[in-house]
Amino acid sequence: MRIAPLLSCVLWTSLAACDEDQPAFIDAAALDAPAVDGAANETDAAVVIDAALAPMATVPATASVGTTCGVTPAPTTDLTIGNTGTAELVISAAEVTGGFTVVTTLPLTITPANTATLTIRAPVAVIGTDLGGSTKTGTLTLTTNQAGASPTVALTSLVTGANLALVNSSNAVITSVMFNATSGCPAPQTVNVRNTGNAVAAVGNASGSAFLFSGFSPNDVNPGGSISHTISLFTFSPCSGAEAVTYSVTGTVCTTTPLPLALTFNVGSGSGCVCS
Repeated sequence: MRIAPLLSCVLWTSLAACDEDQPAFIDAAALDAPAVDGAANETDAAVVIDAALAPMATVPATASVGTTCGVTPAPTTDLTIGNTGTAELVISAAEVTGGFTVVTTLPLTITPANTATLTIRAPVAVIGTDLGGSTKTGTLTLTTNQAGASPTVALTSLVTGANLALVNSSNAVITSVMFNATSGCPAPQTVNVRNTGNAVAAVGNASGSAFLFSGFSPNDVNPGGSISHTISLFTFSPCSGAEAVTYSVTGTVCTTTPLPLALTFNVGSGSGCVCS
């Protein structure tokens, strides 16, 4: 068999130029190379389109819900969460601080161009601990499937209630009053009830066996205001003693009620221990 150099056939531009005695040369490496065709281009284009599909959460910057001292459960507020992206937004978890709680069951899925409601409950305002007019703060942080930083909402809760205290003429808080005289009966003393809260409260009059109370008129104490009354010693004997009295309160109050006041007295010798 005659063997001709294969190179002469490789250089030919047509396989027809090679006869059976000079077979066409086929490069095996070329067969292993990846094909570049329309199907491959379609696959690459699909990947690009998928990458453009992404969720995007829109949340309010702040949310507020008021609460009232002694009221349980605390009120709730609804937050509108939107999805301006091109894929489903999934809220898988929510973290809140400051005593706020999330009421809505998670996970929560929002389709593109739609919204959903996320309900938040305010922290309870505790009588004797929280003050009327104060503001509780917290932060809501959402865990979602969107890229980038987690969406957050600043939360506030205004506490409603009266803050009552017994004060003297110098506006100093008092828990006791001393009636003392070295001669005769001690003079009457004025006791005020001050309200530093943001709700109105009504104060009832106290009563005692050795004292007279003039009563409050009016008995409503407005936010930022005060009411006053006088207390006088009323005794025929003994010449000294002590008594604990309380002032009843009605209304929405954050401070502890009733209001207690300790009264003590010493009568001077010239009165014969009779004061009325």
